[in-house]
Amino acid sequence: MRNFLFLIIFSFLLLSSAHADDFTKLLIHADGTGNSFVDSSTPSPHTITANGNTTQSATQSRFGGKSASFDGNGDVLTIPNSSDFDYGSGDFTIDMRVYFNTLTGTVDPVGLMSQGSVGTDTLILTASENGLVAFQQIVNNSIGGAGFYVASVPGEFVAGQWYHIAVVRNGSNFRIYKNGQKIAEATDSDPHIARSGSLYIGTFSPGQTSTYGLLDGFIDEFRVSKGVARWTSNFIPPEVPYPLDEIDPVLSLVGSATVYHPVGTTYVDAGATATDNIQGDITSDITITGLGFSTSVVGGPFTVTYDVHDSSGNQVQATRLVTVVDLTGPQGPQGIQGIQGIAGTNGTDGATGATGPQGPIGLTGPVGPQGPAGNDGTVGATGSQGDPGIAGTNGIDGQDGA
Repeated sequence: MRNFLFLIIFSFLLLSSAHADDFTKLLIHADGTGNSFVDSSTPSPHTITANGNTTQSATQSRFGGKSASFDGNGDVLTIPNSSDFDYGSGDFTIDMRVYFNTLTGTVDPVGLMSQGSVGTDTLILTASENGLVAFQQIVNNSIGGAGFYVASVPGEFVAGQWYHIAVVRNGSNFRIYKNGQKIAEATDSDPHIARSGSLYIGTFSPGQTSTYGLLDGFIDEFRVSKGVARWTSNFIPPEVPYPLDEIDPVLSLVGSATVYHPVGTTYVDAGATATDNIQGDITSDITITGLGFSTSVVGGPFTVTYDVHDSSGNQVQATRLVTVVDLTGPQGPQGIQGIQGIAGTNGTDGATGATGPQGPIGLTGPVGPQGPAGNDGTVGATGSQGDPGIAGTNGIDGQDGA
């Protein structure tokens, strides 16, 4: 119970603080009182008239605590004719939450929506008792006449549970999605749709308010979007009431935003990625244009554009510039010599080294030259007189002392 109350409060705060995007031409939350239905699209909301016992009921609700209740007996919502519902050849999206009380025992398909007037061209979105949902253009009030027809296989829908149903036109392609999964697709070679007449919710035939093809069930978050194919591939339906958000997706280039590509070689673009705060990865929804340039000659820069939008219509773009160049061109001039660096300061003196070991004993030197002659010696002293000789012969005189 607490979670349920939180969802109601959160939904109210979300709706009171945000507004529908410019693509939204009709938005019915069906969370009001009784048969006073309000169009929450801006800036010019449409008048909604409740026929029969159509009311805003708390018996079943997908968001906000209430939904539009149809009893299958005269209950129809009517919105007057408007240029907002003249789709021309442009893209559009019609989506809603639907709860069938019953699909069995109906003679004709159950009408979810119809647009136009009896006897003229009309658009109808129907569900059959075999669980088939179809979207078609009836021309000159003849189902077998010209127009388009796209339908799911039987068995896609049963009574007693909520479904998200979306009809999307993207170019000439028409698709039907159930709970975000594509269940039908068709192509119309002449997709121009110019409707006149009112828009009816809950009936098979425009203006029909009796029991012919009327819905017995509930509708929540009914929305008509003009000028945008909100989904072009499978998706996860939002878990909050519309509007979802006003936050742009994040679009990121893979690789550089400026590329110089060699002439004469094939250019392979690196691509981009995209994420959305609600839908998650929407890279597959990116549209790339501008890849048709020639790489056989030097040229450019060429602009490659990447575009993506989320289911709320928030759109972003990114670009890449590609220049085709000749990488074998002449060598460029020599660069200017650099400025000499500033000289470094002197280092500090190193420490005194340790005393080295004693060297070996030197070799004996050669013999020196002969010295000069000595001086003469001194005269010797006179000797003493000898003893008297023996008489005899005279003795020989003594020699002088040396």
